Amino acid sequence: MEVSHTLNDVCQLFVIDAFLPRDYGFGGRSGALRATGEREYAMSQETVTRAQLSEAVYQEVGLSRNESADLVETVLNEISDALARGEMVKISSFGSFSVRQKGERVGRNPKTGEEVPIMPRRVLVFRASHVLKARINQTLAELDPPHIEVAS
Repeated sequence: MEVSHTLNDVCQLFVIDAFLPRDYGFGGRSGALRATGEREYAMSQETVTRAQLSEAVYQEVGLSRNESADLVETVLNEISDALARGEMVKISSFGSFSVRQKGERVGRNPKTGEEVPIMPRRVLVFRASHVLKARINQTLAELDPPHIEVAS
Protein backbone atom coordinates (compact mmCIF):
# COMPACT_ATOMS: atom_id res chain seq x y z
CA MET A 1 0.00 0.00 0.00
CA GLU A 2 1.65 3.21 -1.19
CA VAL A 3 0.46 6.26 0.75
CA SER A 4 1.84 9.75 0.38
CA HIS A 5 0.21 11.10 3.56
CA THR A 6 2.18 11.22 6.78
CA LEU A 7 0.95 9.71 10.02
CA ASN A 8 0.30 13.22 11.27
CA ASP A 9 -1.85 14.04 8.20
CA VAL A 10 -3.95 10.93 8.68
CA CYS A 11 -4.39 11.55 12.41
CA GLN A 12 -5.46 15.10 11.70
CA LEU A 13 -7.87 13.82 9.05
CA PHE A 14 -9.75 11.39 11.22
CA VAL A 15 -9.34 12.85 14.67
CA ILE A 16 -9.46 16.62 14.34
CA ASP A 17 -11.75 16.76 11.33
CA ALA A 18 -14.63 14.92 13.00
CA PHE A 19 -16.74 18.01 12.23
CA LEU A 20 -16.48 17.58 8.47
CA PRO A 21 -19.26 19.11 6.37
CA ARG A 22 -19.92 15.77 4.66
CA ASP A 23 -21.72 12.94 6.41
CA TYR A 24 -19.31 10.14 7.30
CA GLY A 25 -21.70 8.73 9.84
CA PHE A 26 -20.40 10.74 12.80
CA GLY A 27 -23.47 11.27 14.92
CA GLY A 28 -26.03 10.61 12.23
CA ARG A 29 -26.44 14.05 10.64
CA SER A 30 -22.93 15.43 10.93
CA GLY A 31 -22.78 18.96 9.61
CA ALA A 32 -26.52 19.18 9.10
CA LEU A 33 -28.38 22.31 10.07
CA ARG A 34 -31.06 22.14 12.70
CA ALA A 35 -34.36 23.91 12.31
CA THR A 36 -32.92 26.68 14.48
CA GLY A 37 -30.00 27.12 12.09
CA GLU A 38 -27.37 25.86 14.53
CA ARG A 39 -24.82 23.39 13.28
CA GLU A 40 -25.38 20.04 14.92
CA TYR A 41 -22.68 19.08 17.37
CA ALA A 42 -21.87 15.67 15.93
CA MET A 43 -19.90 14.25 18.82
CA SER A 44 -22.06 15.43 21.71
CA GLN A 45 -23.77 12.10 22.32
CA GLU A 46 -22.24 9.77 19.77
CA THR A 47 -19.05 7.74 19.74
CA VAL A 48 -16.80 7.73 16.70
CA THR A 49 -16.00 4.13 15.74
CA ARG A 50 -13.13 2.59 13.80
CA ALA A 51 -15.54 1.93 10.93
CA GLN A 52 -16.46 5.63 10.80
CA LEU A 53 -12.80 6.63 10.88
CA SER A 54 -12.10 4.19 8.04
CA GLU A 55 -15.00 5.63 6.05
CA ALA A 56 -13.64 9.16 6.53
CA VAL A 57 -10.20 8.07 5.29
CA TYR A 58 -11.82 6.24 2.37
CA GLN A 59 -13.79 9.31 1.28
CA GLU A 60 -11.04 11.90 1.88
CA VAL A 61 -7.88 10.09 0.80
CA GLY A 62 -9.30 7.87 -1.91
CA LEU A 63 -7.90 4.54 -0.77
CA SER A 64 -10.06 1.45 -1.04
CA ARG A 65 -12.25 0.65 1.95
CA ASN A 66 -9.98 -2.25 2.92
CA GLU A 67 -6.85 -0.11 2.61
CA SER A 68 -8.54 2.64 4.63
CA ALA A 69 -9.46 0.18 7.38
CA ASP A 70 -5.89 -1.19 7.36
CA LEU A 71 -4.48 2.33 7.56
CA VAL A 72 -6.68 3.22 10.54
CA GLU A 73 -5.70 -0.03 12.28
CA THR A 74 -2.00 0.63 11.57
CA VAL A 75 -2.18 4.16 12.98
CA LEU A 76 -4.04 3.05 16.12
CA ASN A 77 -1.69 0.09 16.63
CA GLU A 78 1.38 2.31 16.23
CA ILE A 79 0.02 4.78 18.80
CA SER A 80 -0.88 1.93 21.20
CA ASP A 81 2.50 0.23 20.80
CA ALA A 82 4.40 3.48 21.42
CA LEU A 83 2.38 4.14 24.58
CA ALA A 84 2.89 0.57 25.80
CA ARG A 85 6.66 1.13 25.43
CA GLY A 86 6.30 4.24 27.58
CA GLU A 87 6.93 6.68 24.74
CA MET A 88 5.11 9.99 24.31
CA VAL A 89 2.92 10.36 21.21
CA LYS A 90 2.54 13.91 19.88
CA ILE A 91 0.10 14.73 17.11
CA SER A 92 0.53 18.24 15.78
CA SER A 93 -2.50 20.51 16.26
CA PHE A 94 -4.22 17.79 18.29
CA GLY A 95 -2.34 16.95 21.46
CA SER A 96 -0.02 14.52 23.15
CA PHE A 97 -0.50 11.18 24.84
CA SER A 98 1.87 9.94 27.52
CA VAL A 99 2.04 7.28 30.18
CA ARG A 100 2.62 8.32 33.78
CA GLN A 101 3.65 6.12 36.68
CA LYS A 102 1.55 6.52 39.82
CA GLY A 103 2.94 5.32 43.10
CA GLU A 104 1.26 3.23 45.76
CA ARG A 105 -1.02 5.15 48.07
CA VAL A 106 -3.69 4.62 50.65
CA GLY A 107 -7.28 5.19 49.54
CA ARG A 108 -10.51 5.03 51.42
CA ASN A 109 -13.68 3.08 50.67
CA PRO A 110 -16.27 5.90 50.59
CA LYS A 111 -19.05 3.62 51.81
CA THR A 112 -17.31 2.08 54.81
CA GLY A 113 -14.46 4.51 55.43
CA GLU A 114 -12.06 1.56 55.48
CA GLU A 115 -8.50 2.29 54.32
CA VAL A 116 -7.55 0.36 51.18
CA PRO A 117 -4.09 0.21 49.59
CA ILE A 118 -4.03 1.35 45.97
CA MET A 119 -1.26 -0.43 44.08
CA PRO A 120 1.22 1.40 41.83
CA ARG A 121 0.10 1.60 38.23
CA ARG A 122 0.64 3.32 34.90
CA VAL A 123 -2.03 5.71 33.64
CA LEU A 124 -2.63 7.23 30.22
CA VAL A 125 -2.56 11.02 30.10
CA PHE A 126 -3.84 13.16 27.22
CA ARG A 127 -3.03 16.82 26.93
CA ALA A 128 -4.90 18.75 24.22
CA SER A 129 -3.01 21.24 22.07
CA HIS A 130 -3.92 24.92 22.06
CA VAL A 131 -5.24 24.47 18.51
CA LEU A 132 -7.65 21.72 19.59
CA LYS A 133 -8.75 23.66 22.67
CA ALA A 134 -9.45 26.71 20.52
CA ARG A 135 -11.39 24.63 18.01
CA ILE A 136 -13.50 23.03 20.74
CA ASN A 137 -14.25 26.39 22.31
CA GLN A 138 -15.01 27.94 18.91
CA THR A 139 -17.46 25.13 18.13
CA LEU A 140 -19.05 25.55 21.55
CA ALA A 141 -19.38 29.30 21.01
CA GLU A 142 -21.02 28.73 17.62
CA LEU A 143 -23.55 26.37 19.17
CA ASP A 144 -24.33 28.50 22.20
CA PRO A 145 -23.39 32.15 21.69
CA PRO A 146 -23.15 34.14 24.92
CA HIS A 147 -26.31 35.93 25.90
CA ILE A 148 -25.63 39.58 26.68
CA GLU A 149 -28.29 41.58 28.42
CA VAL A 150 -28.24 45.33 28.01
CA ALA A 151 -29.33 47.34 31.03
CA SER A 152 -31.75 50.07 30.15
